[in-house]
Amino acid sequence: MSTLYRIRIFAAIALLLPFSIRAQEKPDTADQALVVLVDMSVCCPDEAWPEAETRIKAELEALNLKVEVTEGIASGEADRRAELEVVARDRNAACALRIIRSPGAAEGQVELWITDRITRKTTFRSFRMEREAGPDPARIMALRTVEALQASLLEIRIKSDRSLPAHAEALVPAPIAALVDRVKMEEPRVFRPFGMGAGITGFGSPGGAGGLLGVTWAFEWSFSPSFSLEVDGLVSVTSQGIESHGSASSFDLAVFRLWGFWEILDRGILRPSLGLGLGPAVPWVQGLHAGDRPLYRDATAVSAVGITARIGLVLSDRVWLRLGLRTSLLLPEIHIDFADRSVADFGMPLVEGFVLLEPRF
Repeated sequence: MSTLYRIRIFAAIALLLPFSIRAQEKPDTADQALVVLVDMSVCCPDEAWPEAETRIKAELEALNLKVEVTEGIASGEADRRAELEVVARDRNAACALRIIRSPGAAEGQVELWITDRITRKTTFRSFRMEREAGPDPARIMALRTVEALQASLLEIRIKSDRSLPAHAEALVPAPIAALVDRVKMEEPRVFRPFGMGAGITGFGSPGGAGGLLGVTWAFEWSFSPSFSLEVDGLVSVTSQGIESHGSASSFDLAVFRLWGFWEILDRGILRPSLGLGLGPAVPWVQGLHAGDRPLYRDATAVSAVGITARIGLVLSDRVWLRLGLRTSLLLPEIHIDFADRSVADFGMPLVEGFVLLEPRF
């Protein structure tokens, strides 16, 4: 074999070697253990928290992440951090984590360490677990671990972060990407406790008085996402005519109520709720001559007790559309008399259908 031929072979090997090394370094994301959980039970039983480790594994697997448990051997802080990095690299995992609990106490400081090979950083969190935090501290710790992992991996979606490796997107397995996207979609909700609405309502009652059209308005205060108070008012704008034996009168109504609402759903586009209310109702009649000239006017005040069901259509963060039905009882029932003759009754029950446009602030 000539010297020139040997030189050509060595040159070809030298050119191909970097490509071969790169191919070997690229993780096989399809088969890798996505998360490695370092178990502390063998090396450091006084600092181990087996219940929390079991819960963490279950929470991660519920998110379609593959979890592999391995025994830790390091005892010093620097050694433990280095061990996480070595374990994640040797197992070809996206990340490795461990939890350390203060020795000899059910309560106290808990440390969480996460090494993330995708963003190439280590995250440290310190928690104080109190009995008052809940009946199942291990589950609470598991949820906090998932949140910390999500926060760490969220960096892969920040395109402007030049500290990320150039191939970071290509290394992200599908379950990890789904975990990150889940965080990104959960935008913070803005709670706007006050609403002022105005709209129209159609209402009526059996008994001969017929139906009317009115304007309605409401002021609402939500003192929590599930419960609210509302003050509303209703005034008729179309007077209902009543005629009997050659006599005639108009009939109108105003109602003012305080409502207490239970919000069945406090998120989403549709917000159904149920309410109970009470307040005064003021009906009045106007006797008419021939030619609709005013003759006699009478008014009274009664109590209104009712229930309502409504749906809030969330048009935007600041504007809702309310639609619903109210049913009330006027106590006592209203009787409309011409001279000594009863010509109509009203209020047993009073039924309303309404629509309001409600700005929230």
